[in-house]
Parts: sequence; C-alpha cells; structure tokens
Amino acid sequence: MIGFESRYAEAQRQANRGARYRGGNASSDFSLRAAYQKEMVRRRITEGYQLPFGKSVGGRYREPFKEEGLRSEENVALKYFVSLVPRRGRARASWDKANLAVQCREKVLTLDYPYIELNKEFLAALRVDCDGIFSTPDACVMELLGYVRNNRIPCLPHIIVGDRLEDGRFVRPHFVWLLPYGTAVWNSSDPRCRKAPIRLFDAVCRGLTSALIDIGADPFAPTMTMRMKCPTSPLWHTITPNSDVWPTLSEYAEYVDTGASRSVLARRAAAIQSGLGLTASNALFDGLRTEGKRLLAEWHFAADSRMRGTRAAIGDHLHEALLVFAAEAGLPDTQIGHLSGKVSDYLAHKFDAAKLENPGVSRGRLLHLVEGMPSVAARQAVGGRHAARAKADRALTSLVDAHGRLARAGRPITKTALAEAAGVSRRTVINRWSELVAAVGAGCENQCIDKKAPASSPALYEQPSPPERAGSEGAETYSRDSRLVAGHEGRPARKASRRPRPEIMNTISASVGPASPVPGRYADAPAADVGSEIACANSRVIPVGVAMLAAPICSSSIGQRLGGPEARC
Repeated sequence: MIGFESRYAEAQRQANRGARYRGGNASSDFSLRAAYQKEMVRRRITEGYQLPFGKSVGGRYREPFKEEGLRSEENVALKYFVSLVPRRGRARASWDKANLAVQCREKVLTLDYPYIELNKEFLAALRVDCDGIFSTPDACVMELLGYVRNNRIPCLPHIIVGDRLEDGRFVRPHFVWLLPYGTAVWNSSDPRCRKAPIRLFDAVCRGLTSALIDIGADPFAPTMTMRMKCPTSPLWHTITPNSDVWPTLSEYAEYVDTGASRSVLARRAAAIQSGLGLTASNALFDGLRTEGKRLLAEWHFAADSRMRGTRAAIGDHLHEALLVFAAEAGLPDTQIGHLSGKVSDYLAHKFDAAKLENPGVSRGRLLHLVEGMPSVAARQAVGGRHAARAKADRALTSLVDAHGRLARAGRPITKTALAEAAGVSRRTVINRWSELVAAVGAGCENQCIDKKAPASSPALYEQPSPPERAGSEGAETYSRDSRLVAGHEGRPARKASRRPRPEIMNTISASVGPASPVPGRYADAPAADVGSEIACANSRVIPVGVAMLAAPICSSSIGQRLGGPEARC
C-alpha cells in the first residue's frame, strides 16, 4: 500500500478524466462526421440517390429504390427553389412534415429529405396544399390550365410536387408559385420591416386557395411557415409546367380574391368535398363547430392530455371525437369524415385559450344565403334580416321564460312585470304580446286577459267566443266592429305607463253592461248602474284591446242579443 484516497479526491479525479475524454472525442467526432458527409456528397453526385431499406413516407410505404443524378440540373424552377433553401447547416428538413430539424450541414443531402423548410425571413414561395386525387399528373396540369384560361389564376404553378401511386394516380400535390428574383417579401421583427407586404402575401395565398377550392385546395394549410414537400426529393413526383411566366405579388393580387377568409373557405371546402351541397353542409358545419368548441373548452379546463402537442395533434383528437358526434346525423362515413375533418382543422387552427370566454363571430354562417351575391349591400341586408330574426327569437324566448317564472311564483302577470323579469323594454312586451300568448299555447291574438289576476287563475288567456249567426253577416260585423273598437277606444291603453280614469271605465262598462268588481287600484270606483236585462246602447263585443283598459268585461247581454253563447272572462 502506498497511500489513501478520499471519496472527494476520487470523484474529482474521475471528473477530470471525463472532461479530457469528452474533449478529445468531440473534436474527433466532428472530424469524422464532416469526412463522412463529404464522402456522402461525393457518392450522391456520382452514383445518385439510393433508399437502402423500405420506409413509410407520407402515409405510404416505399420500397427500396435508386435514382441517378440531381433533379435540379438543367431546370430553372428547381434551381431557383434550391437557392431559397438556407445554407451552412441552417436548412431544416425531416421525414415527416411536423418535426423539422437540421439534419446535416451539407445542402445537397438536405434536399433529398421529403419535407423541407425554405427561408422564412424572405418569403418567395406561394404554396397551396391540395387534397385532390387526379388520375395522372398530366390530368392535374390540364385541370389547372382550365383555371388559367378562365382567369381564375394568373399562370400555372412553377412547381407541382405530389405522390404518384403505383396505379398512376397523382394524390395530394403541393402547388408552388415562385416570386421573381429580387421581389421576395421581407418578414422580420425589425421595426423597419413593413407589415403591409406580409399581409398581402398571406392574402394572395388565401386567394389562390379560394380559386382552387373546387379541386381540393386546403384552406387551413399554413402560408407563412414555408414548409412543403421538397420537389428535389426522389421520394416525390415533381412537375415544372411553368418556366416562362413569373408574376409579381401585386399581379397575383389582381387575379385572386384577397378578401377570402379562412372560415368561409373552410365551409365551402366542406360543402364541396362532402357532396352535401352548401345549405345542408353549412347547417351541419355549424352543429359540429358548436360541439367542437365545447369539447375544446372542456379539454382545456380539465387539463386533458389531448390538448398537448401540436395543433395538428389537437385536430386529430378532435376529429376522432367529432366522428362519434357526427355519426348521429346518419350520413355515410365519407361525408362524416370530410365534414368533421374540416371542422376539426378549422377549430384547431383558430383555437385560443384566452378567447374561450368570448366566443366571437361565426363567419360564414349565412354562406348558403349570400353565395353568389356580388353586392355588399345585398349581403349586408341578408345579414341584417338574419340578425333581426335571431334577436326577436331571443326576446320571445326570454319572455316565455319570464312568464313561466312568474307563473310558478304565483305573481301577477303584467306587461311591466314581464319586461322586468325578461330584461326587455315594456314596448317589446307590448309588440310581442300576441306572439307570447301563442307561445304559451293557451290562446290567440284577441284575449280577455285579467292583468291583475294571479297566474294560476283559470280566467287567464280565456277568450270570448265569437257570435254564431246564420250566414257570414254576423261574423263580418263582429270582426269589423272589433277592429273599430280596438283602434278607437283601446288607444289610451297603449300609452306607456298610463292608467284609465274611473269615469272612462264607467263609460265603457255602461255601453256593454254591468262590470265585474275591479280588483286592485280601482276597487272603489263606482260601477255603471246598468242592469243586465237592459238592452245595451252599443251591441258590439269589446275585444282585448279595450278589455285590457281595466278589469275583464263580461258582456252576457250582448251574447244573448246576438244569439251566441255567453261571453266569459
């Protein structure tokens, strides 16, 4: 034995040895990686690309294959695309579109990955995702050529990249339009950076999506991330149909609708892809949207694990939940999938936890009514009528609920009490009175209503029967006289917050017969001294407009004179 060593000294010695070991290997590992990548670049240029083992990319399994050469050779559009990819280890790529990262420092090797991200500081590529399936790549180009001839888009895309299946079908391509060299949009947090060109860039992307919505353009594809299927990757099928026409951003804006919103585009896409038509699809979209917002709020406040992850992951969870809810509509699976998929993408894209308490505006709710209206005034008129109907329905619902509360509490049901209980003005109660009577299911417009009677009184909403005389003369006279009396004598009752004087009550009672005792405020008012057996000077029946001046009016003598049943209150 030559000595002792404490635990502290042993730990310090091992730590120093680890630092020396890691330091030496770091330099060695960097040199080895650099040399390996240089060798890979040499082999990629001389021998081509080789996928040595099978791999699933873009939802499809790829068998091992080999492709010689570089796709960007002798191709103007692809060479320009390569120049938009960042250099020196800043280019991000991946095997899937969600998790992009720096894979290697060599740009040649990065361009072989199936998904790539362009320079986000200088925006030069307008990308539109398409969910369509075409019989062949040439059929896709011919479809787009039709939109060019109809002046829906200014030119063909410079790059079309998608997946070509074994049966020749061309599925889910990305359409890429490149801005001319030197006209990229500067996107930076620098205070000197102007925001108007950035907003125009986003609006043009949405306009191109709106123009191509009929062939499956995705309204929720991000426009500013610069992520897309890499056209130089051998894993995709790439077409470059346009190398001659290079419009500027302002020229694109002249062709497309830069005012298209994502919510309206989502509703149009759901209607087209589900095949239900705009009216039926819009109604189902609203129902699924309401349920989806409820689910997101529930998951958020319950700290549900489904709210973790990217927006795409949230959209997938919401899509699965909406499938169960949408199945109750009895639609085929394909239609349910398209509708719930669009709604889930829309809600996941627009989700903001800070706005859960404020639902905001549901844009596109009346799309099936205003579609095709070129005039803003006409669309605003439709929206105004819809808002007025919705407001009227809410007011009537509040009145019905208030009536129920007053009835259950045994309180007198008056217009003032209804207005206070429903939170509306008394004028609203007066205007909606006949609708309220019909809504409670106990009468019609002309009612003999005792405003001072309790809600449980059997006289509530009980109406006098019209006279039954042979022929139509009696009914016509009854209707005409009712309108005249309601318009002439009922006018004082429509004055806000005014009560009829006792002498007015006596005058009206004297014209029809003895009045019942008046409850409440006018209980001590002298009644008219007229017997029921005495013929009335006015043989007309008093409708609700006059009857509401005071207590219910019982006109038994009038019913006997006209040969009809006795009027009751």
